[in-house]
Amino acid sequence: MRFIKYLALLFLFAKCFALKAQVITTVAGTGVIGYSGDGGPAINAQLGDMYYCYPAFDNAGNMYIAQSGSNTIRKIDINGVITTIAGTIGLSGYSGDGGLAINALLYHPNSIAIDNVNNIYFADANGSFIRKIDPAGIITTVSGQITPNCGVGDGGPLALARFRAISAMTFDQFNNLYIADYGCNTIRKVNPTGIITTIAGTGTSGYSGDGGPATSAQLDYPCNVAIDNFGNILIPDARNHRIRKVDNAGIITTIAGTGTLGYTGDGGLATLAQLAFPGSVVIDNLGNYYFGDYYGIVIRKVDQAGIISTYAGNGTVGYTGDGGPAILASLNITQGKISIDNNNFIYFADDIDGVIRKINDCITASISQQPANATICNSGNASFSVLASNAVGYLWQIDTGTGWTGLSNNGIYSGTNTSVLNITGANTSMNGYRYRCVVINNCANIFTMPAILNVTIPSVPTVTISSNSNPVCPNELAIFKATITNGGLAPIYQWEKNNTPVGINSSIYTDNSISNGDIINCTILSNATCISTPTATSNTITMALKQYPPVNLGPDTSICSGNSIVIKAQPGYISYLWQDGSINSSYTANTSGIYKVIVTDQCGVISTDSIIIKLNQMPAHFLNSDTIICVNSELTLFANKLFLQYLWNTNSISPSILIKNPGLYWLQVTDTNNCTGRDSILIRTKQCVSTIYFPNAFTPNGDGINDTYKPKVYGNILKYNIRILNRYGEVVFESTNILKGWDGKFKNKQQPSGCYVWFCSYNINGLIDETETGSFLLLK
Repeated sequence: MRFIKYLALLFLFAKCFALKAQVITTVAGTGVIGYSGDGGPAINAQLGDMYYCYPAFDNAGNMYIAQSGSNTIRKIDINGVITTIAGTIGLSGYSGDGGLAINALLYHPNSIAIDNVNNIYFADANGSFIRKIDPAGIITTVSGQITPNCGVGDGGPLALARFRAISAMTFDQFNNLYIADYGCNTIRKVNPTGIITTIAGTGTSGYSGDGGPATSAQLDYPCNVAIDNFGNILIPDARNHRIRKVDNAGIITTIAGTGTLGYTGDGGLATLAQLAFPGSVVIDNLGNYYFGDYYGIVIRKVDQAGIISTYAGNGTVGYTGDGGPAILASLNITQGKISIDNNNFIYFADDIDGVIRKINDCITASISQQPANATICNSGNASFSVLASNAVGYLWQIDTGTGWTGLSNNGIYSGTNTSVLNITGANTSMNGYRYRCVVINNCANIFTMPAILNVTIPSVPTVTISSNSNPVCPNELAIFKATITNGGLAPIYQWEKNNTPVGINSSIYTDNSISNGDIINCTILSNATCISTPTATSNTITMALKQYPPVNLGPDTSICSGNSIVIKAQPGYISYLWQDGSINSSYTANTSGIYKVIVTDQCGVISTDSIIIKLNQMPAHFLNSDTIICVNSELTLFANKLFLQYLWNTNSISPSILIKNPGLYWLQVTDTNNCTGRDSILIRTKQCVSTIYFPNAFTPNGDGINDTYKPKVYGNILKYNIRILNRYGEVVFESTNILKGWDGKFKNKQQPSGCYVWFCSYNINGLIDETETGSFLLLK
């Protein structure tokens, strides 16, 4: 409020401009894509990822933008300061409900709308969910879950509604929420009690229905609607290249555009004009409406008489024209979406250049010289100045670390309403204070870049020395460099070696007679101002002579036949010479033999080493010969030798595998020498008998002969179930295991001799399912 009072006082002395025209300015963003600037002027912040963004405004005039790709929502307050209020830059997700929005994770937020009590609604999860941030900053989900159907939830609460892809949301003056679902090509309305209905669109894309109910009309990619003072709903029907209206009776008509893609008709009726993908409609206080013409690269206006004209843009893509007539500017209108604030100023996001631009009916001020940082000694004086055109006043502000506040002429600070701010007797408690100027203009106030006041206390000169090499070779030239702070323009240097002065007055000292353990240091005499002492002594460097270990090729080793090994000498030598004249630091060997290298180190010392390489044979011929098996039978394949590792072409790593099908099978093995080999076996099949035979009697007398009753199977049985019944129809035995037979007992009692009946269902691999029945005798 204090800032607003200052502005009100200054405007009493401001001159009004007689010239009125649409003027375009940038209100946020530097023109460099990025994400920075929180806590400072929005005009100095980096923006980006605003492809689906249109600015939204609360009752106080604060602006909100969604940076979809950065998964955040940012706020620009009425003083032009930008902050992040929801999401975490660089992180995407969906979390945080019930807590502070600044701690939540968002997933490509867009389509911001603000209700009459400053609740912030936005589309999340790529336009499928709706989330809300209340004035306390708490985030919740109010609706959402992606759906393939359209109109889900109509007639019920918003919490149960589902959306395909939300392109925009708008509140009217009665707190009704309008939602454009371009995935379903519908406009839906949520009344103040939270009940949702579809008010336009059938759910299929197209163009139909003019003159009839809007709910029976076809739309094609509807976007951000506007509601006039009479309750009429204006819909930008983007891919139909029209603006359509739904009146209070629910009847839809076309009020702008012929349906033909183009950019014609200025000066005539809007219904006869050609439009190109209108992305938003906004209405001013007089009832004129405006829309972004995406492919026309302009903003167009339709007055109350229905006459269309171009309001901003010269029809070319770009980012030019700030401070001049909007009609001459080049624009980048993201998705053709525009916004309007409570003062009838029109805004749009330029995602290509990372800025928010504003259009109003006046000539704005421009700054040609920003305040510069100032560095002074303790109790000194400083001055900040700004050079601006079209300014009617100046308001200087200070940030002492708690935020920007206005300054008055209180004897210490002067120039409150001038382009110059003088500061006298600044002490060290003011070090780091930031100062900026608000350039006052009838249509837009511009914030300068902050200038920092650096108040220094008497400093202490320092010197730090470094060496180009340590250790060094004998007789090698060592170079030492001194790096100083607070040394002034012409410091004096004194180098010392082992506490004895050496060298000349220079920041560089060289020496080619270094011995092991020599100590080097430097003392400087500073001629800087504002220092507590003129001299400083550096750190010390204790020098050492280089000692390189002799070359070592490692122990003798072996390789597998057909393979090779890279013999490596230590890196860092000046030269290498192998037994065959090779000069690389490594040598590739693939045969048995003795390999030798001679090296020369950095100091010219020569050393040599050799290694013996032994060749081991690869494993081979460890699978049996090709063979033939019966159709539907099994065979176990295995290696005829023991190995450390096995890998079959079936991905098994066991020593053996059970196969049921013909084909070529291979096995790769690794032996104790870590050599790998592969062998294969071809399995073919022949037709053999496949049947099941049930005996007609058995003798369960414990003599080990025919003691159990079970069938004899020829072939690979896949499914099996048998039941045995006595003459009373009782099931005395049942099994699905072909290997398990009946031992003649029922309830642990031996059954009497006689006739018994069996029922069996089974499947033999390669044949159809069978069910058979029969009888047999139990004999004792």
